[in-house]
Amino acid sequence: MAALPGSSASCSLAAARLVTAVCLATLLQAARADNYDTYLATLKNVSALITNEAMGVSFIEGLEVPYTTMERVDSSAQWDYATNITEYNENNTNKVANEKAKLEREFGITAKRFDWHNFKNESLKRLFRHVATLGLAALPDDKLENATSLSSKMAAIYGSTKVTVGKKEDLSLEPDLVRMMKEVGDYDKLREVWLAWHNAVGPAVKEYFIPYVTLANEAAAYDGYANLKDAWLSDYETDNMTEIVDKLWEEVSPLYKKLHAFVRMRLKQIYPGRLPEDGTIPAHLLGNMWAQDWSSLYTRLSEEKEPLDISKTIQEQKWNAS
Repeated sequence: MAALPGSSASCSLAAARLVTAVCLATLLQAARADNYDTYLATLKNVSALITNEAMGVSFIEGLEVPYTTMERVDSSAQWDYATNITEYNENNTNKVANEKAKLEREFGITAKRFDWHNFKNESLKRLFRHVATLGLAALPDDKLENATSLSSKMAAIYGSTKVTVGKKEDLSLEPDLVRMMKEVGDYDKLREVWLAWHNAVGPAVKEYFIPYVTLANEAAAYDGYANLKDAWLSDYETDNMTEIVDKLWEEVSPLYKKLHAFVRMRLKQIYPGRLPEDGTIPAHLLGNMWAQDWSSLYTRLSEEKEPLDISKTIQEQKWNAS
């Protein structure tokens, strides 16, 4: 469908909405077709795309209510499952997730009927790009449901696994193990906590993680990406994200290496003879189950008795967000 011919500025949006209501009803019905692959193939053979941006605005505006409702139901189901991991809540969150994905599929396939790549309104183009990128929703129903099930099983393992450390049994990640990683100062006890968690969760998740990644890569291919990594990188809306990260690392690495050396030196003083000689720091000594946050080490490694508070200095120097 081409742009609406002969429409004035005052009536183009109203006319576009009327036409959109008719054509989208047909398109959404087609998007519900049982044979999804056939429908995708049909779409590729359709040369006439909707070029009228007013119709695009109308389409995007029409998604607000169903999207909001869908997100509310999905968030509620996920919360119920996260706070009460039962078979019923698992089945319910899977059911809701699949319904959400299928609705996103309908919207996404319809969005592909627009020539949004050539829209002049950049904000509208970004919205269309988001809607047209299907993610897991691009998978046929059987694979979609499998991916959803795999995801919920991994979440269940992550959220419900309990371990034994020493004489303490039934320790969960939150709050037990997280607190122990921050507060326990004994080298061997920290190692025991770290190994207990990772040995219990890692192998159990691996069974589901590998097939999940396979399905996620397949879904990314439907969206035109080589793999899930490229699909994720596309969210940054730049073609050279890897180069940007490399450049940023070059800028911060001198400071990071000094920080790493300082932390390692202090830890060698605290745990004499326990750190390896290859320059690395064992992950279990950094106060975080994933070694991604070292802040809990501050008072142990610094000469300061309290964590550094830079708010006063920022205010005195009149710094702001700009």
